[in-house]
Amino acid sequence: MTQKARKTIPDVVLLAVILLATRLVFLLQGAHGPFFSDLVMDERVHWDWAGRILEHGTLGEAFFRAPLYYYLLALFRMLSSDSIFISRLLTSLAGVLTAVLVFTLTRKLTRRSWAWAAALLYGLCSSMLFFDTRLLADQLAALLMLLALQLMLDERRPWQIGGVIGLAALARPLAIILIPLWLGWNVRPGTGLKTTARHFAGLIAGFLLAVAPATIVNWIESDDFVLIAWNGGVNFYIGNNARSDGMTAVHPDFRKDWWGSYHDFIRYAEDDHGRSLKPSEVSSYWYRQGADFIVTEPGAALRLTGRKALLYFSGAEISNNIAITPYIEDATPLFSYLPDMTRLFMVCYAFCFVSLVRDRRRAAPTLLSLYVFAYAAINILFFVTSRYRLPVLPVLVIVGAHTLWLLRADIRKHWYYLVAAVAYLPLVVFVSVPVNYPGYYVAVGNSHLQKSALDEAERSFQKVLQYVDRYPQVSEGLAMVAERRGEPERAIQLYERELTAGSSDFSSYRLAALWYDARQYDRAYHYSSRIWQRYEDAATLHAQICIAMGRLDEAERTLLANIDKDFAVEESEYLLAMTYLMQWRPQAQQILDKHQQNPKFDRLRELQLRIEKDRRSQDAQ
Repeated sequence: MTQKARKTIPDVVLLAVILLATRLVFLLQGAHGPFFSDLVMDERVHWDWAGRILEHGTLGEAFFRAPLYYYLLALFRMLSSDSIFISRLLTSLAGVLTAVLVFTLTRKLTRRSWAWAAALLYGLCSSMLFFDTRLLADQLAALLMLLALQLMLDERRPWQIGGVIGLAALARPLAIILIPLWLGWNVRPGTGLKTTARHFAGLIAGFLLAVAPATIVNWIESDDFVLIAWNGGVNFYIGNNARSDGMTAVHPDFRKDWWGSYHDFIRYAEDDHGRSLKPSEVSSYWYRQGADFIVTEPGAALRLTGRKALLYFSGAEISNNIAITPYIEDATPLFSYLPDMTRLFMVCYAFCFVSLVRDRRRAAPTLLSLYVFAYAAINILFFVTSRYRLPVLPVLVIVGAHTLWLLRADIRKHWYYLVAAVAYLPLVVFVSVPVNYPGYYVAVGNSHLQKSALDEAERSFQKVLQYVDRYPQVSEGLAMVAERRGEPERAIQLYERELTAGSSDFSSYRLAALWYDARQYDRAYHYSSRIWQRYEDAATLHAQICIAMGRLDEAERTLLANIDKDFAVEESEYLLAMTYLMQWRPQAQQILDKHQQNPKFDRLRELQLRIEKDRRSQDAQ
């Protein structure tokens, strides 16, 4: 370690302590708010995946998403005895270390005071506090990608750089763009072809060594070659179809919950092929669907890409799981006074552009500028959200600090940076996305419902109506409150109101269930018949309604389809055996024999004895 590096140690330690303490206070204030312990969407899935890893070592299937963070989260769960608070605090270390790298890289390009300003500006940004304390992989990816860039600038050994790129790709596969970036950065006059080839081979070897465990697990679990993860095709299609808005991470025709959407993407691809597909085949199918849209509707695809580019470069808040600003204002009001500097950071893209155009030297700002534009180009190919911008923000801060340092030294010599920034400002000022307060309070209401806090849930759903007259899931949420309070008539009215505002499989399912409980089987059938093929619980309910109506053949078809899809197999076989018994068909005995040790089927065996007794009585007469 050089003497200059030793001098930075006190600064680095102090910076880390300040930022970690800030995140600790952020967590302490948010600990009693929504979505802290009652995890939703990606955080819930990640927590469950970590639990499965602790129990089995793998997920039991090919990785849908890059797995590095989920193994780290499994370690955090083990070390903290499943404490969500401590797991969040340990996760926030990635953000702290990223800010430390911002300090060290800025220090190399400017001076100590500028490095402190850049690191604090980045580390105390309100959106950084939010993302650093989420159970998500994005900040880990940002840390590792920035570390790889620092190793490239320090001209470390290629296998070391390749290994860090591999780790970054295990957090976010898009980090693979650093490989061609390294190659372009190192191919220059005076470098022999053999030397470059040898170094490139070392880089690739380090990369493959890092990602090999994921590839091997994918092969063992799914008998399929998946380098890291197989969600690429799904994400590509989400951002490239005729109904995409470029920022919403769902298929408009699929279920809106995480696992429902996941299974729908697989089911749709398999139905189109007429057979089961391997994970890589599902991903390839959706890549082709997205590519078909681009080829067949080039005008619409170009407009969509332009929209995504505007949204990306504007720095607009595009929430993915939880609305960022409403959460900070509601759950951590102390930190609502800290500004979100994302839009200011994005202005630094103007500085990066100037650096690429005017600075032809092989200098650090040039490499960093190449990276942020390469990352943006690949990100825009898919879909845009605030969290997907995270890996470029620390780099933009570093470039911005360096540019301002140059301007301070001689503004007349570097005036063109100011011109570029002014030209960029309209994009930041005039391109925006409305902050999703209604969606936030719907999510809060659902969170309270999970905890059976009905009064709080009702207040949250009603609060949505302060912002808009009508919003998806508001009537549905109020209907669930009414249902749990034992008010079925009001629940039916609210579920029906939800359906008049738009389609909702869940509302249709609950209406079918409520009418079934009221023994209004025709009305129940009206709702269940529309959704049973795509909604697991609805298929079972639909079969029960058919049995009650005497539609035994339709009940049989429904249950067999359910079993074929591996949905609620035990319950489906129970109802199927009941259907066969009612028709006195021999298949009933086969199912009963299969579940001979299952006490749940004892009732059917009793039913079978009664039917046999009745038949013998009829034969005797």
